[in-house]
Amino acid sequence: LLWHAGHIMVVSDVEQGLLIEARGYSQGFGCLHEIPLSRIYVGIKTYAELWQAIQTNTVVKTLDDQGLPFGAIQQFKLLKLA
Repeated sequence: LLWHAGHIMVVSDVEQGLLIEARGYSQGFGCLHEIPLSRIYVGIKTYAELWQAIQTNTVVKTLDDQGLPFGAIQQFKLLKLA
């Protein structure tokens, strides 16, 4: 599971860089979907790149459904179910 303030996502395919999330209508989505990291985060295509950003406390910019900058995330948590 990948968490940031107000949002939780499920890592669905590490190799293909996919996750499952539900985003609101304000960002143009409004549904549960499986989506590539590159359509959610600016400059992030792989989980290795996302992990590097998390480890270095890099602010990650988010994209809306049109691929336009929407916001920024300053802190992530990677969680594992037992």
